[in-house]
Amino acid sequence: MPLRSAAASLALVALIALAPRAVTAAEPPFATITEKRGAFDDVVFDVRQAITQAGFSVDATSHVGDMLARTAKDVGATKEVYKSAVGLQFCSVRLSRAMFEADPTTIALCPSVIVVYELAGRPGVVHVGYRRLPEIAEGAAREAIDAQRRMLDAIVKEATQ
Repeated sequence: MPLRSAAASLALVALIALAPRAVTAAEPPFATITEKRGAFDDVVFDVRQAITQAGFSVDATSHVGDMLARTAKDVGATKEVYKSAVGLQFCSVRLSRAMFEADPTTIALCPSVIVVYELAGRPGVVHVGYRRLPEIAEGAAREAIDAQRRMLDAIVKEATQ
């Protein structure tokens, strides 16, 4: 292989290796999202039930979809993002306390919020997810955050089966 071709090939391999990896819509870097086929209200009910069965109660419901629809004209919006969207807020006192005692700055990770949304262009496909918790190298904060992550995973899994 001529030197010029080898250098070009090597440069191409380096560019591919260094290029940012594409993240699919179902796998954003900041959230864990699972899809479930069904009616939006039924999936919201399933998530509420899974939260309750895990021993928590929903403290607040953020009606994001309604807010966007209500304010669309005011902000000149031309695109409908969600057919429906809510955020369900709750807290695990035990897990939160463990996180706070290990690292008081983890207060920024609370309360837990599980989002449920249906995109305007994909009726019947409901997304359920939560913000990704940071990876911490070691220690009590890692153990506490990992426990919080397992709890959120279990609730989403229960609701989307």
